Amino acid sequence: MKFLHPSDTPRKVKARTKKSCTLCTEQIHGGEIYYQYIEKDTGYEKKACFRHLDEKMLSEFQVKRQQYTQRKASGECIRLETDASGVEGERWSFVAYVNQREEIRKHGLTPSEITDITPAEGFAVLRAIEWLRNAQKRDLIPNNLPVIVGSDNAAVMSKLETQSERGSYHSLWHKLNQAPLPYRREARLFVEGGSFDQAHGYAQNSSFEHNKKRLN
Repeated sequence: MKFLHPSDTPRKVKARTKKSCTLCTEQIHGGEIYYQYIEKDTGYEKKACFRHLDEKMLSEFQVKRQQYTQRKASGECIRLETDASGVEGERWSFVAYVNQREEIRKHGLTPSEITDITPAEGFAVLRAIEWLRNAQKRDLIPNNLPVIVGSDNAAVMSKLETQSERGSYHSLWHKLNQAPLPYRREARLFVEGGSFDQAHGYAQNSSFEHNKKRLN
């Protein structure tokens, strides 16, 4: 039997009428509790009966989530601020902070198959998370802090929040869903929008030109 994970953000609902469970086709009768969740492949909201979620696991996840939320509020966290730039999203960048101190900033050119700003913004997030995973494998930064991913792109934020892989650039959205999965499962992944000036400036063409002159 397929089980939902608490990180899939299932939403508890009381059925008003009879429904069918998407995962096992069992009937959900009026008055019974069921869960609504986002199906990753389609991005559509689906229904799951109570059999597919472990309430004990959900309770433990919520406790950990609250603990990480408190640490995040105190500034004890890893923050990845991302951006992309160019008419067709030619450039990506991110700036990483650990406990409010800048750790590293990186930028580069997006793959040739990306020809739009939204997937470029997603690629920037992917690059940031890949850096984080490698840095933690090498014990360069702590492995137990809340991880905040920041983007100013509403579509990318929606992908991160719902885990939907639907639409063009499916391969990219799948990678973007898989990369932060360990942090999501540990209840320490947070998604935040905003305007990130440092990442924005580092994605601009002028920043690339400056780097070329400095290296030469």
